[in-house]
Amino acid sequence: MTLSISRNARNTLLKNLGIRNLIDIMDRNFLELDEAHDIDRKKAARYSNRNRGSVRVNTGRFYTVKEHQRRIKKAKQLKLP
Repeated sequence: MTLSISRNARNTLLKNLGIRNLIDIMDRNFLELDEAHDIDRKKAARYSNRNRGSVRVNTGRFYTVKEHQRRIKKAKQLKLP
């Protein structure tokens, strides 16, 4: 799928993101969920009015690493018919 954006929009993205080419950020994998990349709920709530990123993070609808690991463990223990 081809992404078509105006030259002005492209230049604005490159300048604000500090990259030379959009290919540098397109189709990249997300970071692994581990303690080093965990999200702090208090910090997310404090900066929610300034963050233009994820709505889920801004509204507190996300799992921390420990919550995610507990959810995976619980899901793996379910007995399916």
